[in-house]
Amino acid sequence: MSFQLRGIGVPAVQPPPFIVVWGPEGSGKTSFCAGASRPLFVCAEQGARALGMPCYPYDANDATLTLDSFEELRQLLWSIAQHGQAHYPYDFVIVDSASSLEPLIHAEVCAQACVASIADVGGGFGKGHMQAANRWLEVCVTIQQALARAGIGLILIAHQAQGKNERAEGSSYDEYKPDLNKRASAVVLRNAEHVIYLGWETRVAQENLGFEKTHSYGTGHERKMYLQKTPFASAKNRWGLPATIDIPESIEHPTVGWDLFKNAAAEALARRGQQAPVL
Repeated sequence: MSFQLRGIGVPAVQPPPFIVVWGPEGSGKTSFCAGASRPLFVCAEQGARALGMPCYPYDANDATLTLDSFEELRQLLWSIAQHGQAHYPYDFVIVDSASSLEPLIHAEVCAQACVASIADVGGGFGKGHMQAANRWLEVCVTIQQALARAGIGLILIAHQAQGKNERAEGSSYDEYKPDLNKRASAVVLRNAEHVIYLGWETRVAQENLGFEKTHSYGTGHERKMYLQKTPFASAKNRWGLPATIDIPESIEHPTVGWDLFKNAAAEALARRGQQAPVL
């Protein structure tokens, strides 16, 4: 079998990215993503509808619609990738949220296996979650790459859960994790180009109560965007962005966080002689 080698080069413009945005409730994840260029929110839950942004599914007579199944998401994303921006005038597809999408994936796996619980698929031993992970791979790799070729980025929003960092080289410790099964979380975080954790840096003071006793209390907090790994949460970026960016509270400009991310991306890529994609 013969084949022809293809070219080698450095792209002048970065392709549309795959981004995961996650954090605790109230941290502004959905508002942050609403700042993206021409977003389409795909609603597995209700959060995005309050922002007045384009949403799927939509019915003028029912403002509570959400995705019915993983197959519905699959068909929508493939349609967007195949028809592109000529038919779908959006630069980003935002799935809100991955945490609410996971039960739909589990429902499809269970239906195909004719069982009631993901734990019973294939006789158990994690086989159901392995099959679910394949659906996440379909979204995070196959469909995401097709969307990127059509000039469209993908963003997954995820909620936060408490977990443990099981360290082989030392003691384990508590950390925050996306509210997903660990196999699903591994697929999503590994394949994302950028993992953005939105949270707060809390200022703590201590009061001396006497008799060698102290009382700790919070004195305030600052909203932050984390773009590199921290001891308490997963984050990363592939553009050389700073570890953290402060996000000022702004009622007038709730999407200011995305603007800061976009400006930092443009500066970082310019230093490498590259142009940022549409953000």
